[in-house]
Amino acid sequence: MKILVTYFSLSGNTEKIAKAIYNEVSKEHQADIKKIDQIKADTLQNYDLVFVGTPAHAGDLSGPVKQVMNSLPKSPKCKFAGFYTHMAPTSDKDVQSALRGAFEKIVKEKGIAYMGTFNCMGNPDPNIAKMVKEARKMSDEEFNEYMKEAVKHPSPEDERKAQEFAKEVISKIK
Repeated sequence: MKILVTYFSLSGNTEKIAKAIYNEVSKEHQADIKKIDQIKADTLQNYDLVFVGTPAHAGDLSGPVKQVMNSLPKSPKCKFAGFYTHMAPTSDKDVQSALRGAFEKIVKEKGIAYMGTFNCMGNPDPNIAKMVKEARKMSDEEFNEYMKEAVKHPSPEDERKAQEFAKEVISKIK
């Protein structure tokens, strides 16, 4: 099977998960890893499976990922799986639901076989962290507790879970 892992990452969080997925899928398959700005939508037709990664941007896919996904032709031959990193506490199901929904909306519109989504918390950029604090109306104490946890991610455990996700996706295709 020919597999592409492609991603957009500003802070390095999504890139870390992309590399974990790539390390897993490249063990037994022909695989490439490329930043999203290194590919065009028609490039994806050369693959059987594409993992697409993005950070959460205001509860949505990042602009570069949306641009490539929206420019895909209807019913491409490749299957897709999504992954994303976010700054929200892992207990925040709204963020997970919004991003999963953003992926699912595009793949449904395009008639893409979709194999699932993986997500994990990321270490917040200081500017984003400040916005999270303000948006959630967190006290300094709550915010400091949040940051103690957030800076640990993506953790080795998150990377292991991303690799398990990749194995699960591949097992659905075989």
